[in-house]
Amino acid sequence: MERAEELLRCHDPSGALERFDALVAQDPDDPTAHGGRIRALWALRRAEEARAALADAIATHTRVLPVLLAEGTLALGRWETPVYVGVYSRTQDFQDAAATAAFTAALDLDPAHPVALRGLCTAHRLAGRPAEARAVLDTAVSDSSSSSSSSSLYDSSPGLLVERALLAYDDWDVATALDVLDSALRAWPDDLEAMVLKAHLLRQADRRAEVWALTDSLDRHAGAVCPALEIEKGWLAFDEWRVLALEQVPDPDDHSVPELLEAARNCFQQALEALPGLPVALDGLLSLAAYGGLPDPELPDDALTSPRVLDSRGDTRLHRGEPAEALADYRTALSLAPGHPMYLADEAGCLRVLGRRREARSVATAGRTRHPNYPWLRLHLAAIEMDEGHYELAAQLYAEDGPYDTFGLPTALRRLECADTAEELARDRLRLQPRNIYLLSEYAECAYDQGHLEEALSRYRDLLEVAPENAEFVARKKQLERLAKRRFGWLRPPLPGQQEDAEGHAERAALIADLLPADTPLILAARLRALGRRQAAITNWEGRFSDAIALSGVALLFLLLAMSWMLLGPLGSPPTVLTSLLLVVAEWVVLVGGAVLVVRDKGVEPQLVLLWVVIGAGGLGAVLWDGHGNPAAAALIPALAVCSTAVAFCLMVGIETLTHIPANIARSRLRSRDRHTYLVHDLIDLLALLEYEPSLREATVRRQALDLLEQIARGQERVLVEPLGPQGRRSTIEESTGRAFRHHVAGIAAATRDLKRSVLSPGPETWRELRGVVAALLQDTVHARWEQLPHRRPDPAGQVLRLRILGAVRNLLVLLIPPTLVLVLEHTGVLPAGIPTGFQIAAYIGWPVIVVLLWLDPTLAKKIELLKASTDTLRSSFTK
Repeated sequence: MERAEELLRCHDPSGALERFDALVAQDPDDPTAHGGRIRALWALRRAEEARAALADAIATHTRVLPVLLAEGTLALGRWETPVYVGVYSRTQDFQDAAATAAFTAALDLDPAHPVALRGLCTAHRLAGRPAEARAVLDTAVSDSSSSSSSSSLYDSSPGLLVERALLAYDDWDVATALDVLDSALRAWPDDLEAMVLKAHLLRQADRRAEVWALTDSLDRHAGAVCPALEIEKGWLAFDEWRVLALEQVPDPDDHSVPELLEAARNCFQQALEALPGLPVALDGLLSLAAYGGLPDPELPDDALTSPRVLDSRGDTRLHRGEPAEALADYRTALSLAPGHPMYLADEAGCLRVLGRRREARSVATAGRTRHPNYPWLRLHLAAIEMDEGHYELAAQLYAEDGPYDTFGLPTALRRLECADTAEELARDRLRLQPRNIYLLSEYAECAYDQGHLEEALSRYRDLLEVAPENAEFVARKKQLERLAKRRFGWLRPPLPGQQEDAEGHAERAALIADLLPADTPLILAARLRALGRRQAAITNWEGRFSDAIALSGVALLFLLLAMSWMLLGPLGSPPTVLTSLLLVVAEWVVLVGGAVLVVRDKGVEPQLVLLWVVIGAGGLGAVLWDGHGNPAAAALIPALAVCSTAVAFCLMVGIETLTHIPANIARSRLRSRDRHTYLVHDLIDLLALLEYEPSLREATVRRQALDLLEQIARGQERVLVEPLGPQGRRSTIEESTGRAFRHHVAGIAAATRDLKRSVLSPGPETWRELRGVVAALLQDTVHARWEQLPHRRPDPAGQVLRLRILGAVRNLLVLLIPPTLVLVLEHTGVLPAGIPTGFQIAAYIGWPVIVVLLWLDPTLAKKIELLKASTDTLRSSFTK
């Protein structure tokens, strides 16, 4: 009897039926033999014989334990595959109430009976009650452990461990299910049920090499034809063929492709001969007909009552270009198996093909609500997000799918301007599928997006060797060839790979990797690397323009030199060789002297240009006024040199300023396009700035730290207000929740700005504390844990307004004090009231100008100090 039960459990219902028939012949009144025979008939899909035998057993033996087990087994319905039954493979004609009642009554008679326990767990799983199924197993195991101190119920029945693995698989926790099966196989190394289910799970995890090794071992264990094993071998051969010939262009020299197709067909045919009408075998033959070009199988009369067969026929019609008919089949399958995740995923994919993305999103979202871990629902939802341009969401969904996605994640990352990360992923996946034309296309586009035009052309040539007739790829290659022939390639828009300082970018990437938390999401890390490369590309592009402006400035200087040389004649000093030489020398002395000052500190450019213009205009005016057309060459040449150089320099500065505008616009767009990434980028910059403890002692470092803290505070405001939508960024928002949220955001930004105090007045522990706070900010920002960010109650709006008014009054008083003092002195007679003195000019004109300039540019005083330091340095040099 035990051997017969073992054969029935381990996918040999024919052998089990022979033994049960022998037991019935020996003892016709044995209810256990009759019950086992009924379950064997049901497993062999001989439904009418099983129902008749069950009616006879109930009439003869009433509802004893073996009869209850048979009754519950029939109520579970006909399995669509002998390998597994559960969430992803339902049964036909499942009767939840009858099955639950029968197995519960059986457990009342024998609480530790393994068949009754597994039957009740299966009923709960099929009905979508996994918690109750786990409770049944846990209760039975705890009761057996308390009654026997030597062993557990799991130690006596490998089937219960298999059931525990099936519970994990129903949640698509394949790793846990495999661990449970490994535990079972360590105790029972030859258990066929555990080995077949392990092969099934390994195949679902796309670990085909391990499945091939396991099926070879299973062939040695299974003597006769095992339908469950044949089904797994058939799908394994089909998956291998799909990877070699369907997902990529087949290699004409690879003779294993047709052999795999034929092997899959033979396996499905043998399973169908052993179990006539088996839906999963018909599913395999239909798939081979649709994708492999084999003849359509003959379907039995009752085949279209199986949702598995209907779904497979829908796949066939969709592949043959009949999406409307395929949608009808998918919906019929769903009406027979409501909520089945595979049929929901197929319906969503079909609706997407029909262009009905809103319905497809609704179906996929509803399916993910019920089955959040099912990978193909995520894949279809990711494809919908890609179609609608939501590349961030698509990349997140593709990243969760792991081995089930081929080229979706590289495509989404490239659309997110993370071409370097997309290229690495595509390169890794091309090792497994070197002839996948979609991966090859993405690989080539990644090179183009990084500015490597020649490399992209080379990759497209390799792609066309695989698919020479593809018109889309041929047109793209011709387009790239036209781009490569264009002149002025150095003026192309900045691309992330067009930088020359590869070593500096490698250091930056290493710094980001070192400072980021270990559990940083893949997409955020890729966006950070892409942001760094994009900024470097913009800087490089800006530098090339600056070089071009410098060359144009030299040409402009020579033009003005020629104009000055031509002016010498009309002004009374005919040009001679000596005059021209002196003019050239004067021009270059003024230009080189100005360049030296600019290199020392770029902040003195406006003052230097103003000084040149004033001196040049004054000198030239004095010469023309006193000379009356015949000035001395010694006075005229420096004046013309200063004037022409000042004009050239002014034009150079103006043009260079204009060239900075596109770069600044590009940087602004980078910041507004992905504020979260830019906020993390600023935090990394601040941590890098505070890398060493003595850093805060330097004034320049403190200034940069203050600027970065302000950028971080503003970035927090932008990132956190974003979920409110466009109205959340307005100051007139009326919703109470919106006001409360904005108040909270203001408090977070205020807490960040409070860190400026420690930067302005650093103490012995400031560096360590500040790095700790910034590191915590980075950790919470990376994982978007906004509720954990430091928060301070912001100042009331009335207090802020009052401070602003007081500041304006203070500035006004500072502006009016000197003129008021001069007026008082005039009225008291201390100063004469008629002729303006130097003190009065300074009070009425000079002081207001200084105050306004300081208000417009708070760093003006620092620039004046730098200019004074530069002049002192020059004076001391001339003195020496």
